[in-house]
Amino acid sequence: MYHFIEGLAVVRLGNKYGIIKKNGEYLVQPTYTWISPFEYRNGMFKVELNRKVGYIDKNGILTIPVKYDSGLPFYNGLAFVTSEEKSGYINTKGKFVFEY
Repeated sequence: MYHFIEGLAVVRLGNKYGIIKKNGEYLVQPTYTWISPFEYRNGMFKVELNRKVGYIDKNGILTIPVKYDSGLPFYNGLAFVTSEEKSGYINTKGKFVFEY
């Protein structure tokens, strides 16, 4: 288990990662191959599954599907992501603001 941030902590069970609340209840069941405990920003956790990246909000909702080849943490409401189709900055709703 990692440290709590805003009442949530990333946990590892076997080789899968999830998120728990301070009371020990799962917010997100351990189903991901990685959840970055150190890149929680703007209310979003970066998650990985099968070498793809997506984002979960602080309510445990996968708001940005796990479909990107890579992604950086959110900063000032934007995250840089790449895929085979395009790269650029997305907002917390998963919409591209700037594309390359």
